[in-house]
Amino acid sequence: MNKNDKTIKIIATDMDGTFLNDDKQYDLDLFKKVRNQLKEKDIKFVIASGNQYQHLVDVFKDSKNELTYIADNGAVIIDNGEIINQTFIDIHELHKSLDLLKSRKVLDNGLIVLSGQSDAYIEKSTPEEFFKEGKKYYRNIKLVNSLYDITDKIYKIALAWPDQDVREKVDFLKKELPNLHITSSGFGGIDIIPNGVNKGTAISFLQNRFSLNNSQIVAFGDSDNDFELLKQVEKSYAMKNANSKIKSIARYRTSWDNNDNGVLKTILQLVN
Repeated sequence: MNKNDKTIKIIATDMDGTFLNDDKQYDLDLFKKVRNQLKEKDIKFVIASGNQYQHLVDVFKDSKNELTYIADNGAVIIDNGEIINQTFIDIHELHKSLDLLKSRKVLDNGLIVLSGQSDAYIEKSTPEEFFKEGKKYYRNIKLVNSLYDITDKIYKIALAWPDQDVREKVDFLKKELPNLHITSSGFGGIDIIPNGVNKGTAISFLQNRFSLNNSQIVAFGDSDNDFELLKQVEKSYAMKNANSKIKSIARYRTSWDNNDNGVLKTILQLVN
């Protein structure tokens, strides 16, 4: 690892509220232009998201195996179609979390999804509108009688109260589940993942794998679950539309928001 080398080798971006616009879309033609330039310069494009890997592959179906994915907020890392690192929630912590969510009625008027190695899972009793909400972020959703019966290994417990302020719920869950990592994923979502796992630890894993220093990595984010990612790298960018916490810790700010291709336009400036 050459600590003085500042050549960009990885560009990592969050998805919702960062790379994607509010309609969950992106400019395909502009993306192809950026991808071609990154290939020429041997720069890895990393998708760092709280979303399920299978869903992210669908979003980038034209170049799925050319990209590196940090999925489920860092619980699984895939490079060129190969899982290179993964961490699962301990089964006892999983059941403890489910007990808490159900007994204290923390989940009233909310959605719970388990994101696993094979599929995502929602209970059959979940209201239809919440099932439709889950379909936005998960490709394979299986309806089950009880989340306790799942045998799949679980990366993440995802909770959602669409467009609600969940800060009090985050604080409550952090207190009650000290052996797990709790983070707001934006848009009324909360992710519960293994302790010591986040987008920052995932980008650090890639940094060590490819023998890079902090100044060779660029990262973009907008919400609380991007905090560790932006803290980990030297070239950290808060989106123009990012929340105040992310803007306070990022070194730079994009000139454009997520609805104006802010990530792609900034990348073009950087690589040119």
